[in-house]
Amino acid sequence: MEKEARASPGETGKVLKQGHAALGLASQKLRDAFGLQIPNELLNVHSRVLTPPRGDKVSNAKPNDAFLNAAVLAIRDGDANDFKSLRDIDFAEAVKLLQAVLVHKGVAPSTLNDGMIRAAVLDISLIPEDTPSRSEATRLIKRDGIDFLSQKRSGKPSILFVFLSKHDEHIRASITAMCDIKLGIQTVFLDSKTMRKALSLKRDRIKAAAAVGAPSTPQTEAHIPYLFSVALRANAKLGARNFRFSTPSGKMFDDAMFVGISTSAKQGQPAVVAVVASRDGAYVEYPATIRWQEANRRVSTFCLHSNHF
Repeated sequence: MEKEARASPGETGKVLKQGHAALGLASQKLRDAFGLQIPNELLNVHSRVLTPPRGDKVSNAKPNDAFLNAAVLAIRDGDANDFKSLRDIDFAEAVKLLQAVLVHKGVAPSTLNDGMIRAAVLDISLIPEDTPSRSEATRLIKRDGIDFLSQKRSGKPSILFVFLSKHDEHIRASITAMCDIKLGIQTVFLDSKTMRKALSLKRDRIKAAAAVGAPSTPQTEAHIPYLFSVALRANAKLGARNFRFSTPSGKMFDDAMFVGISTSAKQGQPAVVAVVASRDGAYVEYPATIRWQEANRRVSTFCLHSNHF
């Protein structure tokens, strides 16, 4: 920097001109995309306030047939809100309510309501919590839960809805790793207690309609906000799009990538850095990479140079 600062005005102008071109600041593409230009002298820089992109809902022209191959697994783990068995009337009604919401939101075909999707209830409450990772319970879930469901009808399910009452991070993490990574089955977790509240809400609506002599419609019964978010999350996991970004600022977003970087650290533990970046024109697909923060290394740069992006 000192060398360039001591250069003559002519030499400095030459360096600035070369850098101006090398950075792409003199390109026609910059002027077309952003509607501004930067003069060679860099004495002043034009600016422009851009309208941020807006998220718009996408109406699916065709419901996702992958939901026809869905399955439900309810885990009993000693909580009062657990669903007891396949013969539990509340469990059967909860599964049918979930199906109705998927159809009502337009993410699943109407034929999903023709029958009850395959389901299983698994009791792990009698297995002692022998290890912090609850390895024995995880093996039972795979053998008597996931493998059992995969043997029925259409083979391996496309997506597995898991009803849990206890917020056991080891059980949840084990099911996620097993299904999403090893078996290629998408997973969505639902809280059993919240599902029971949804059932109560549906029943109250039926009673209220009956009290005034009005019929209760499937649309009214399936209007459960909690399950709306579940339906959208499941739809996205099966490869569909729920939202897209509109770009009122014009061409500047044509070749753009949205990047998010975050770090997290707890006392006495290595820091974790995560990077996500969009890879499609609608900016809804975000591959992610995550690494431990190593000493004297810029891990965020390593994440950005990962093959994901």
